[in-house]
Amino acid sequence: MKSILVSGYYGHGNAGDEAMLAGIVGAVKSLAPEASITVLSSDPVRTAKEHGVQSIGRMDFKAIRRSLSKGAGLLFGGGSLLQDATSFRSLLYYAGLAMVASTMHRPVVFYGQGIGPLQRRLSRAIVRRVLGKSRMFVAREEGTLAELKRLGITKPVVRPGTDPAFLLPIPDPAGGQEVLARSGLATAGAPVMALVPRAWHAAPVADLLAAAGTYILEHLGALPVLLPLHPDDQAICQQISDRTGGSIPVLAGLGYDETLAVVARCDLVVSVRLHGLVFAALAARPFVGVSYDPKVKRFCESMGGQPCVELAEGKMEDVLLAIEASWHAREAVSAYLAAAREDKHKLAVDSLAAALAALGIHTAGLKGFAP
Repeated sequence: MKSILVSGYYGHGNAGDEAMLAGIVGAVKSLAPEASITVLSSDPVRTAKEHGVQSIGRMDFKAIRRSLSKGAGLLFGGGSLLQDATSFRSLLYYAGLAMVASTMHRPVVFYGQGIGPLQRRLSRAIVRRVLGKSRMFVAREEGTLAELKRLGITKPVVRPGTDPAFLLPIPDPAGGQEVLARSGLATAGAPVMALVPRAWHAAPVADLLAAAGTYILEHLGALPVLLPLHPDDQAICQQISDRTGGSIPVLAGLGYDETLAVVARCDLVVSVRLHGLVFAALAARPFVGVSYDPKVKRFCESMGGQPCVELAEGKMEDVLLAIEASWHAREAVSAYLAAAREDKHKLAVDSLAAALAALGIHTAGLKGFAP
């Protein structure tokens, strides 16, 4: 039996990462049902229970080496793991893991990945070395392909891909309505907009989204709701709600599937976090990106040039104008995203099949695997 060791930012309660893992696990079980999946996680008990896989601690290097020694290939599943903007230590962890696997002559594949920012010369050297010893790099979007070229990275085999969350089934808005009702929000038939923040250094995220929420309430007649995609986001969500006198509710404590369902129920999404936008695209809901990192702008560009405001340069009126324009064009944008979603799903499946082949795992074929 072929086995896969899957690494990423799993077990931290980040809805985006958990959604990517769910997509990968479900697709692997469909495409290669004989493959054994083990996931590295900061909370292996929870990961095993929620995703139906074997799981070991991401820092349990003895268990990791044991798994690799038994023939597992290493799949880095989704995210922007090769970057040093949030943490140089994080880059060293993933690079070190890849080098351990390579030293043990196990295949290494990066699937659905972004790359950068790489602010240090040493970081760029490390990434070139790691990728030079890998079998394949499946890029999340065209912007990542361009960044690889800019960095002069020519190895390993590079192919286009997309975010692994596009492997998931299309979310049902009815499930989102149930979550809203359970939260005490009487929204049946009323327009709803999701605000998805992320604190970023001294950037005025709370000011921007509080103003956006107030504008949505007063001028567009919709109910804004705050969605924390990571436990760390709850604090800034509460700040935004407090600044509006509690008029914008915070939907905390949701699983990735519930969060995705709420997004599907919404009429528009304004997100600082990448996966707020990915969830919107998967649900074919119009969105406005607020870019704190190149990956946010790259994703908006990859979905037909959806509106995106740079956080570092963003003026309040720019955000409000983008929301207004997307709101009035929402039917046409939803139709476009519904068609684009099908293309993204096929690309996600095709590129995963290629990634599995690079790991030496035969796939049963793509027939019957649909969103």
